[in-house]
Amino acid sequence: PTELERLQVLSALANTRNDDAPLIVASAPAFVQKTASYQDFTATCHTVEPGMSVEPLDLLRRWEAMGYRVESIVDVPGTISRRGGIIDIYPPTGELPARLEFFGNTIDSIRLFDPANQRSVREVSSVAVGPATELLTPLQSSKSELESLFGGIDLSGCNSEARQQFEQELAMLSGRQRPGNMEFYAPLFNKDSILSYLPENAILVLDEPQSIKQAVEDLDAKADELRSGKLERGELPASFPRPYFIWEELEAGLERRQCLT
Repeated sequence: PTELERLQVLSALANTRNDDAPLIVASAPAFVQKTASYQDFTATCHTVEPGMSVEPLDLLRRWEAMGYRVESIVDVPGTISRRGGIIDIYPPTGELPARLEFFGNTIDSIRLFDPANQRSVREVSSVAVGPATELLTPLQSSKSELESLFGGIDLSGCNSEARQQFEQELAMLSGRQRPGNMEFYAPLFNKDSILSYLPENAILVLDEPQSIKQAVEDLDAKADELRSGKLERGELPASFPRPYFIWEELEAGLERRQCLT
């Protein structure tokens, strides 16, 4: 799945912790992929509505820290823009982007609009806003916190070209900038699994558990082969974490859940 699809799933689970939780179908690789912590993800979710008092610039900064990109025109999910007293936002889970019109520091109205022609479609009473990225930590941590984390990365085994690239990109992350391959650094921050997002009464249906386990083990074997090659060529720090869980790490969580096989 794409990051947008994963965000839609995580947002649906984060906002429905009861009996109306959705049905989620996941492949083995998607199931074992690490993601943002449930606490961090849900802490950023909020709703905006007419009558709310908020400084427009504060709202933009909050959304940037949730992964939204500032653009001149909002026509794809995960983007925001501002023109005077108007702010546009396209949440990843939104049916359409939303246009917030301000009167001073008060939201006067909210309208959904067509991203193709930018024309208003209808007025709404509220808009739910969730993260636009699974990589929340580097956007919401202080520079000192990030530098402390990055200080534990051992680059001594990297070749000069790789070391220079890592140093440049880690410096960008410390300054809350996004390197082009930002997803590569996800394992440094994302340490939770989709299991944490499931309601306590969720039922997990494992279609051929042994086949799922074998698929995860095959994934791990192929990834280990690639990892070994990168380490041998000096292209990866030795301590760099994996972007996924191995099967044994998830078994305990599965055992605590109601599973059907």
